[in-house]
Amino acid sequence: GKVLFAANADLERPPASTQKLLLELVMMDALAAGEVSLDDTIRVSAEASRINGSQVFLRAGEAMPLGEMLKAAMVASANDACVAIAEHLDGTEAGFVARMNAKARELGLKHTRVTNSYGLDTTPEGQRNVTTAREMAQIALALLRQYPEVLEVSSLRQTPFRDGTQTLHSTNKLLDRFPGMD
Repeated sequence: GKVLFAANADLERPPASTQKLLLELVMMDALAAGEVSLDDTIRVSAEASRINGSQVFLRAGEAMPLGEMLKAAMVASANDACVAIAEHLDGTEAGFVARMNAKARELGLKHTRVTNSYGLDTTPEGQRNVTTAREMAQIALALLRQYPEVLEVSSLRQTPFRDGTQTLHSTNKLLDRFPGMD
């Protein structure tokens, strides 16, 4: 939790895919509370199947365990998997977004506002996802302090997907750059 260097740490900016850390924190809270299980089957909605940006090309009606959806979201940064997770946890993505915003407030974050579950800005100006570097670091720290096991997934360079018929490749280009990087 010690700040080693800061530059424009409180400047509000779009988080893009780093917002998925907040999605993961909220999902891990739901797991810890017994609301869901990684073995839960998620059926992909038509809405989730149409999400743009990074994706694993989920098909409407396709079903897979929550644990696999989490891998797609955290390793391949799959926006479609994020929406499927959000809908599974709260019925609608909007309901899950409200939970993400509530978690940000619970953490004391004053500059983090979420408009979708995956971070890509698809809404009009003024309704965008926004956070700061400092607050993103606070989200990451809370996630790792409460649920260090998330590194088992997020540190993967690649992992099998869809019963081994596909391979997910990490979008994190920093992995394996130096010893201990996770």
